[in-house]
Amino acid sequence: MINQTHETCGENDCAQCSQLDPPKMWYRYEEVRYAPPVDASGEYSSGPGTLEVRLNEYPVIKLTPKGVWLDVGFCGSHKRFVLKDARKRWACPTKDEALTSFIARKERQARILKHQLDTAYVAINIAKSMLPNQPKPVPYKPIPASAVVAVSVNLR
Repeated sequence: MINQTHETCGENDCAQCSQLDPPKMWYRYEEVRYAPPVDASGEYSSGPGTLEVRLNEYPVIKLTPKGVWLDVGFCGSHKRFVLKDARKRWACPTKDEALTSFIARKERQARILKHQLDTAYVAINIAKSMLPNQPKPVPYKPIPASAVVAVSVNLR
């Protein structure tokens, strides 16, 4: 149940405090990965499985002047506070904002993983160059960042 009484002034739908008709749900997109299916012989296949992007809806439990408390567990067992005006929010008041937030999170994840991959290849080349009587390894050419962000993965 949503407590719609504003804590500062005690009014419902307070225009001064911009509490008019607050959203009753907040949203967050997340990726969900599933294991590959079992083949005819009952063995797990070595395929990539499936990946889905799922929209999760979280009911607003309580409004505050600075944010909202969301029910993120089963029947109110877990609550999470989300700032209304934060640059990065765990959940968003609209589905469009939630999708934009998801894309930004995944782009950042791709940049971080690309940097880790580049670092691993550089470390491999350094280690190979330290081996005795081995030819010099070919220098690693990093993947352009634009190629990583523009990649679309279909795991089916």
